[in-house]
Amino acid sequence: MATTFFPTREDVDRYRHLRVLGTELTQEVANTVPRQVWEDIGEAIGILHTGAIDNEHVRNVLADCCIYDSFENGKNVMQRFSETHPEQPGTDEHFVLDAYLRAEYRIVAPESALPGVGIHCRDLRTQEELFLMDLSFSRSTELSNMALAARLVPFGKYWITTGAALPVYRSKEMEATLQHIDQRGLWDPISFVRTYLAAGGAELIYHDDTGMKPRKRSRSVAPTVDPTDLCPCRSGLMYKYCCGRVKAAPASS
Repeated sequence: MATTFFPTREDVDRYRHLRVLGTELTQEVANTVPRQVWEDIGEAIGILHTGAIDNEHVRNVLADCCIYDSFENGKNVMQRFSETHPEQPGTDEHFVLDAYLRAEYRIVAPESALPGVGIHCRDLRTQEELFLMDLSFSRSTELSNMALAARLVPFGKYWITTGAALPVYRSKEMEATLQHIDQRGLWDPISFVRTYLAAGGAELIYHDDTGMKPRKRSRSVAPTVDPTDLCPCRSGLMYKYCCGRVKAAPASS
């Protein structure tokens, strides 16, 4: 039985707004990923030396894995970013950052669609019912025999994807394999993505499009940062060439 959540027009409008903030956040976090991490994760999912990396959606999958599946001192890139770029409590930006910190990689099976809004789904590993707010998926006619593997972000009564999602053909064998993996604690998004892309799935990747373009955000950084110090946003650049560039620019610009 599908979840009983049915979004209102206000829910959809707020989703569009939060989706844009989420896209901005993901872009900011991706800009802090060290080059070595891009190379290591690219190698791990098997695209570093292939033409697949030229596919925009594959690059989105790569960025997602870099942000969530690369760890330093027990923390992934998103967690470290939240510590150096805290948002003001009570703001939508704080809500989105907190939600993205709780993102989970899931494989969900669509059960029914609300065209132009989203889809009621069932998690194939946990059997949890959830509503995935996604305008593109809701209009697709190709998902009846498919499941979606994606990083999902909890936005209260519904979930969204962090970006590109991987359609997977459903079968009893596939569901049995997922249950076996879950029972043995072997669930590993990196291995799953590598297997998927190796099987030629790059051209099947879906990507949500709300029709709204993200803004380019500028952040204030504590004035005690020396211009020649490495920027606190972890971009690897000097502060004066990164976040400090906004402050140093003349007002007329």
